[in-house]
Amino acid sequence: MGKLNVLKHFINQSKLLTFIYKKVKYIGIKYFYNYTLTKKFKDACGYELNLAEPKGFCEKIQWIKVNCHEKLMTICADKYMVRKFVTDKIGNKYLTKVYGVYSDANEIDFEKLPQRFVLKSNHASGQIIIVEDKEKINKAKIIKICNSWLKENYYYITGEWVYKDIQPKILCEELLGSNMIDYKFYCFNGKAEFLYVSKGFAYGHDSTYMNFLNLNWEKTPFQRNDYNSFNIIPPKPKYFREMINISERLAANFNFARIDLYYIENRGIIFSEITFYPSGGFAPFYPLKYEYEIGNLLNIKL
Repeated sequence: MGKLNVLKHFINQSKLLTFIYKKVKYIGIKYFYNYTLTKKFKDACGYELNLAEPKGFCEKIQWIKVNCHEKLMTICADKYMVRKFVTDKIGNKYLTKVYGVYSDANEIDFEKLPQRFVLKSNHASGQIIIVEDKEKINKAKIIKICNSWLKENYYYITGEWVYKDIQPKILCEELLGSNMIDYKFYCFNGKAEFLYVSKGFAYGHDSTYMNFLNLNWEKTPFQRNDYNSFNIIPPKPKYFREMINISERLAANFNFARIDLYYIENRGIIFSEITFYPSGGFAPFYPLKYEYEIGNLLNIKL
């Protein structure tokens, strides 16, 4: 576990430290946005952020955060509203079942829910509760956690503009599986260029495995250095070409979008989400020269 993750773990153990940490981030993002972005970028990526003339991939992602404020991006970042966008583009057969949408977690009627389900917020990243057996859950604790999510504006935690104007909701969806493989396609100007496969994100860094692959299902010469690599790459999904096609159709409106999908045997392809700022734009490619080679794929208008 890296120093930053150790610090975050330590902070998360204290309610007071968590409150202070979030308050500091809120002030930094609200009143010192560019300074906060620039400092975090240098700490995370190892090179200076140049918003006037960005060249690296992560650098251009920061530029998009600051300058691209399209309503459609907010719609697609909203985990509930994006369902209509997906339906209009590719049909609803790729969507999960939704059991409920709540503005207050006290509205959740657990008796009417199936035995297994997922609760997540629509206006943030990583806010998810996996329920594999509802008879074993602490309902009061879950309601408290979900209502704490609803009080947050995720923009003031991460500085990611797309979340700023989303109306917070809690979604209850079907549980597809607890440790599935993700397929995340990096699309530039509506064309998929590469992807990464990953497993174990719900269980923390040490339990997560990921690798970047090209569209021929071969390891790319670039990777990230903050996660473990697979010893053996998972097999290519049966309908991989269809996954590429779906990704490109969903990404067609954007200069960059990462399209996240699942593939489940006997069920097929399932849409997960659309991401505009992978890892907040703070996870560079290594070796670092690929930051700039991949950055060349991302066209922005300065």
